[in-house]
Amino acid sequence: SYLGEAWGVSPNGRFVCGNLKNSQGNAFIYDITNEELTLIPKTLAGIPGPMTALCVTDDGNAFGYASPDNPADYFARRGFAYVDGELMFFEDYLMINGVAEAESWSTYCVNSVTPDGKTFLGAANMKGLDYETQLQTYNSCRFRIFPDQRILAGL
Repeated sequence: SYLGEAWGVSPNGRFVCGNLKNSQGNAFIYDITNEELTLIPKTLAGIPGPMTALCVTDDGNAFGYASPDNPADYFARRGFAYVDGELMFFEDYLMINGVAEAESWSTYCVNSVTPDGKTFLGAANMKGLDYETQLQTYNSCRFRIFPDQRILAGL
């Protein structure tokens, strides 16, 4: 048995994601249909602390945040994507999908994702962008930026 906290469920109801309260602080994805638990490996460089998967797509890809030490330190968090069994920083995920500008951004968390995995809600410091601007488009990726630095991004 595992002790943890569930944070999200896929729109089709097949996958649940969250974090485990084990000594490793792993994030997880649970496939309800196949009764399979996947522990997301903590392989992000420089992020030894706990991970939390906050949202999951219909095909089992998860997004969330990793913390260096204390999850309460909001600005030390880093957003992640766990897609097709590969863990990466969310900025890298955006760059792979054609958003070159994401190389200079710091994503703190990814809080929500649409069923198709193409639109996200989260928080980031998007260097070089005017935070008063409400909508930006970069290489077919659309972002709604709020003054408090929350973002809505779509590929």
